[in-house]
Formats: sequence, structure tokens, C-alpha cells
Amino acid sequence: MMDASDRLHQRGLLALCMKRPIGVSMSLLLMVVLGVIAYRGLRLQLLPDDLSPPFMFVSIPTLAASPEENELTIAKPVEDALSTLAEVDELKSFIRTSHVGFAINLRPNSDPELAYLRIRSRLRREWPTLPEAAQQPFIWRHDPNDDPLYIFSVEFPKD
Repeated sequence: MMDASDRLHQRGLLALCMKRPIGVSMSLLLMVVLGVIAYRGLRLQLLPDDLSPPFMFVSIPTLAASPEENELTIAKPVEDALSTLAEVDELKSFIRTSHVGFAINLRPNSDPELAYLRIRSRLRREWPTLPEAAQQPFIWRHDPNDDPLYIFSVEFPKD
């Protein structure tokens, strides 16, 4: 038959806690302090800094003109200029009466900063050939950190 001291030796971690309470308490306190220090130094971000999705959008606002006119005078020349860039994988045009837009998918291993500079350079080169109705182009780079974490709505009962 086993007595109480033999049972403590067989239980492992529980037995250690009972035999050395101060040592176990200090070890636990050390883990808590290290955890707090590590938590305070932890930066919060959704995605790594180096991750930049290979997508850009170019918008050229125009004065009211027909979509056909915008296609011939703005979309076609700019599309021809942008489609020859090495970084461009796919180019889609969106033609409206008030603006012309281009969705640009970049090649997977291309440098987004270099692609931005080249797109801007091509737009500046094409700018003098565009009609006076065309306004300054805008280049939008997608940043996933700008996306909302959560979208919700509140609905009230109707009376």
C-alpha cells in the first residue's frame, strides 16, 4: 500500500508544484513578464509590409463626351501605350461619358513601384496627344491594409 508521499512522487508536474511552490511561482511569473514584454513590442498589421498586390487602376476624368468619342480619342491611345509595358499582364478598359478607366493587372514578380513609375511616365508621354476635355490622370494602387476589417449594418424594426 502506498502512502501520501509516494503518490506525490508519481504524479510528475503536480508533485513538483507541491514540493517547490516558490520555484514554480517564479517560473510562472517569469513567463508572464516575458509575455507582456513581447506583447508590447508586437506590431499590429494585417499583411506583411512587403506584400503589394499586383493591381493598379488608372482613371482619366473627361468632360461630358460620348463613350465612342472617349474610346477613340482617349482609351485607344492610352491602352496602346500601357499595353507595351513589360510589367503589365492584363489591361481592361472601362469607358464612360465622364471618365475612362484602366484596370491593370501586373505580372506576379514585377516590382509595383517600378511599374507605377513606368505607368506614370507613359501617361505623361501620352498627355499632349489627348483632347483638351481629358483631365489629369489618377493612378490608384491597391493596398490591402486600406480594406475594412469588418463591415456590418444595424437594422431597426419598422414601426
